[in-house]
Amino acid sequence: MPYRFHRPRGLNLLCAFALLAVGISTHSFADGHKHESSPRYLNASKVDWVRLIAPPPAVDSVQQQRDLQAVLDIQTANRAGERREKAIADSDASCFRFADVLGSAFDARQLPITAAFLNRAANEANAATGIVKRHWQRPRPFAVNDKVERLADVVPHNDKQDVATLHSFEYSSYPSGHATYGMACALLLSQLVPEKQLALFQRGIEYGESRVIVGGHFPSDVLAGRFIATAALTLMTQSSAFQHDVKAARKELQRALDLAKPPEPVAVITKM
Repeated sequence: MPYRFHRPRGLNLLCAFALLAVGISTHSFADGHKHESSPRYLNASKVDWVRLIAPPPAVDSVQQQRDLQAVLDIQTANRAGERREKAIADSDASCFRFADVLGSAFDARQLPITAAFLNRAANEANAATGIVKRHWQRPRPFAVNDKVERLADVVPHNDKQDVATLHSFEYSSYPSGHATYGMACALLLSQLVPEKQLALFQRGIEYGESRVIVGGHFPSDVLAGRFIATAALTLMTQSSAFQHDVKAARKELQRALDLAKPPEPVAVITKM
């Protein structure tokens, strides 16, 4: 695919742009919240994401036509094979899909602190996509062209859905929530396991590309999702609660992956 994800050195610039665009202070994210149901690291509703994220391509624009053609071309190139199967499996919104990078020890059942941290942080980042989706109501690729194949979670439901539910699903393409979630996972895990940063980013990009293969999103939806994840995670790092929790998760995960630094050797004094 033609789009790329920029390395972390651009995160501070994104953060500055985000804060300038929405007119807020980093102090808004300084402390965690008392209630578990409340946002702990980032209250997405406090950010004007619609102003921050560029609009989707216009319905009759050349960019829209190219976006649709990209979906059809990518699906044609992945009609069968391992990549198609992986794309279908990536419909599971879980940071533990990154076990193919971190290994079998990266198991939610064995990592309660890490699992809780990743789930909360990735979901809080992804909350921003709902705000933007509701504003733009961009039709998904399969709603635009019936040549788009529907796989995984975008396969038509056999049971009857009410008109409002069906509309909210079919017109929620921009931005991609899965792409946001996947890149958030990549960014979060790169903080926990910096040794695997490049591979994690590559997997995060692939996770978003899976949404095009299954016919759920356009490439521009995926790009917007990556931007939201990057901006959201940058804002989260201003939170003291985030900094506290990331240290605890890093300690647990590094130990599980056998990456923790060994203890310093203790000098033994032998009495003569």
